Amino acid sequence: MSFRRFFSKMQHMSNEENSANSGPSYAIQKSSILIIIPIIAIHVLCLPSYTDHFTRIVSIITGICVVSFCFFFGRFYDDIVTRLMILFGLYSFVDCLYSFGISLKYFKSKAFCVFIVCLLFYYLVRTVPEPYRYFSNFLIIYATISYFLCLIVLSSSFISLLSDSPKRDIIRGCFQNGRLCALGNSNFLGFACTAIIMVSVCGFLQTEHFYSQKTMMPRKVFFVLTGLMGWFCLGLSGSRTSFVGIAFMTGFLLWGRLTTHLTKNSALHPAFKIAINAVFFSLTCIIVVLSLYLPVPIFSRFGCFLGRVIGNNNLVKNLGTIRVHDFSVEDTTGLERIMIWERTLSLSFKNLRHALLGITPLSNDAITRVYPGRHDVSLVHAHNFLLDILFRYGLIGLIIWIAILFNWCKAAITVLLRYRDHLFYRCIVASMGGILIMGIAESVPFSHTVSNHLGILFFSLCGFAERTTERKILSE
Repeated sequence: MSFRRFFSKMQHMSNEENSANSGPSYAIQKSSILIIIPIIAIHVLCLPSYTDHFTRIVSIITGICVVSFCFFFGRFYDDIVTRLMILFGLYSFVDCLYSFGISLKYFKSKAFCVFIVCLLFYYLVRTVPEPYRYFSNFLIIYATISYFLCLIVLSSSFISLLSDSPKRDIIRGCFQNGRLCALGNSNFLGFACTAIIMVSVCGFLQTEHFYSQKTMMPRKVFFVLTGLMGWFCLGLSGSRTSFVGIAFMTGFLLWGRLTTHLTKNSALHPAFKIAINAVFFSLTCIIVVLSLYLPVPIFSRFGCFLGRVIGNNNLVKNLGTIRVHDFSVEDTTGLERIMIWERTLSLSFKNLRHALLGITPLSNDAITRVYPGRHDVSLVHAHNFLLDILFRYGLIGLIIWIAILFNWCKAAITVLLRYRDHLFYRCIVASMGGILIMGIAESVPFSHTVSNHLGILFFSLCGFAERTTERKILSE
């Protein structure tokens, strides 16, 4: 029996079982909560930074089982994105074999762990028979675990301020260089906060459109609380790349609502409508960024008041070191990013092998000699999503990923056109766009050298967008 006939038979059996509200797809939906809770806990709470051998193996085995199940009982053997994902996975493995010889080390690596976990969430939402219910559970679980992460970080960092010499625990939480730092550095914490804000906004809007009045209010309150927690910790972290991502998401979301109203007003000139949209989008982004400056003075004033009440002078003194990490003309971050990108391109094209195959995801090679006169400084990623893929996977891997992103962008545009008046679906696309905007200056959403918070969310959003474009879901 040929592979195509075998897969067709498996799909036919799956469809007959699903039509009777039973079978593999419903089984995976019923057990999805038990699957995603531990995986989200490991990767969101970074227990311990999903580099521990046991937690990594658990993630990999779970991911392989779920993705294989979805592949056989879903409809993905003819799916273009699935073929590209398989091609990318095989290419990565062969690339590692070519560079390091025959070894199964790749399948135990952090790179493969991140890849397979992202695919797990991508295919789950595309396979389950009730994607809206599954996605709602995903948003609640993700927001809950992220909320506790922020509580742990705030508690640890606040306790450290009570001592004369604050403890520098960059994993559990502390203040370093005036910024809230956790999970390794301030930017990684910013990525986690960005994810919880996006999840909270999506959950709030989904609740408004898909739930009854009886269950609507508790869910709304829950997502408002988790969103505020993410906003507060993001402001303290000072991750300006995350500021831009959240600002874009909010601006795009509200801009869509304004566009709908302006379209109904045919008396306005098209050029005037474009000008109004541009000004409104820009003002929204500026207001969102400025609002993220507020958590620092709020935290400082509350802490100073509490320090005077309990008589702890160390708290008042240490709070004086916390500052707003804002955008300024004197800041050299933009110039440093350009220098990193130039050096990454130089290293990527230093020979034909590096240009085509990259350094491979198993290599420990870093980006060196970025800054003149500072040969001791080395960077583990390129601070750009596409350049990081080029550096590690070469031109072949980059072309595959651009093809994947192209298909996801097509799905996002389809969702926008079909549900242009629906804020929840617009929020899905806005969140996808916000994460990709962040990828201009950071190696998100797909990289094993940074935290995986935005990777899990981005793949889930893309999977939901593609599932929404399917005729079966549209008819529902």
